[in-house]
Amino acid sequence: QSTWGHCPLMSASAPAAVAAGATSGLLPVDVGAASLPAGVNLTPGQESTDLTKWRLAVDNGRQTWHYMAESEDETSKAATFIQSIVEKHHLGLDTSAEAPPRLGATRSTKQSIEAAIDFYSAIQTEDGHWSNDYGGPLFLMPGLVITCYITGVELPAAYRAEMIRYLSNMQKPQGGWGIHIESDSTMFGTCLNYVTLRILGLEADDPRMARARMFIRENGSATTIPSWGKFWLAVLGVYDWAGLYPIPPELWMLPDSLVFHPHRWWCHCRVVYLPMGWIYG
Repeated sequence: QSTWGHCPLMSASAPAAVAAGATSGLLPVDVGAASLPAGVNLTPGQESTDLTKWRLAVDNGRQTWHYMAESEDETSKAATFIQSIVEKHHLGLDTSAEAPPRLGATRSTKQSIEAAIDFYSAIQTEDGHWSNDYGGPLFLMPGLVITCYITGVELPAAYRAEMIRYLSNMQKPQGGWGIHIESDSTMFGTCLNYVTLRILGLEADDPRMARARMFIRENGSATTIPSWGKFWLAVLGVYDWAGLYPIPPELWMLPDSLVFHPHRWWCHCRVVYLPMGWIYG
């Protein structure tokens, strides 16, 4: 869809050169319920998985979650695939069988310290580290999903279901998403997560998407999104590169002696703008 009037992220007054087709061609191939792994539900508004089937693989601090297919979760393999206290802890499942709570009406400081040591010893992973998530920012998952989409990497149904459930739970009463989970709705968080959920499979008429579009239209359209958001939309092909401020890769070719050379920038700015400049160039 190549005109402003058909683009739900943009206002009718925005220049026609800046965006095109924010809703067309983004959805993955439909997956029928019969072909979904056991426990995975992608019914709109009911997206979920069987949390007892998730397993965490660790390798020197690198963490990857894997959803056990039915054939991998048979009784004969129960010992191999039994869910650990580490996995249950991160999934919010009951861990009392593995680490019984030692709570009483009165406790000494020494008992509290011992209980804490016992618990954290129990949730240490086999390679020696303590695993954790990087929850909070709401502009990281969109980059992952957009990159998977444009590079042809298909996300498994279980991953998609939990991504949809997480982002749905983070949607604000105003209809949008913030820059992080405690933030009010922003154009940055809303546009990126709207596109992310569309890629993950939500239809344009899904109530969650309708609420998000209303927020976008009533608050200035996607043309008011900050530069990082415009960049991701341009990479995806739903926002014209002409709508971005230039990110010239030649900056990195300047003499190192210059006080504003990119290598002097704060680390997060440096590692973000280097690939952005390369792609923009």
